[in-house]
Amino acid sequence: MTPGNPLQRLFQPRALISIGIGLASGTMALFGWFAGQLGDVTLREAEQNQVNMTRMLAEHTARTIEATDLILRVAVTQVSARGLPTDEATRGAIRSRILERMANVPQVSALLVLDADGRAILDSSSASPRPHDASDRDYFQ
Repeated sequence: MTPGNPLQRLFQPRALISIGIGLASGTMALFGWFAGQLGDVTLREAEQNQVNMTRMLAEHTARTIEATDLILRVAVTQVSARGLPTDEATRGAIRSRILERMANVPQVSALLVLDADGRAILDSSSASPRPHDASDRDYFQ
């Protein structure tokens, strides 16, 4: 090889350092671009996951409200058909019908039925209603 040979110039320390820096810079640029693309993909996936989670929660909430509404309809129907539960037999019959519906709805743990004056007349969690007075509320005035 002669001193002016291009291959010899390629293997000189300065040339090797320049090539190394160029490759490192190119690798870093490629890595930066790839990381940016990966970040965009991750962001899109996160947005889609959030949309899916929001949709799922909305559907779950709607189903829970529907199930709760059915329980309330059973209570209204039973009280309308049997009258206000003033004795233990009527209270027990209405309570057992309500509990049948509540068995499939774990989100509802108890139902308290109030009379027109805001006093508890039926409690799904006990045979006799717990003392509860809501007569101070606006809707009972």
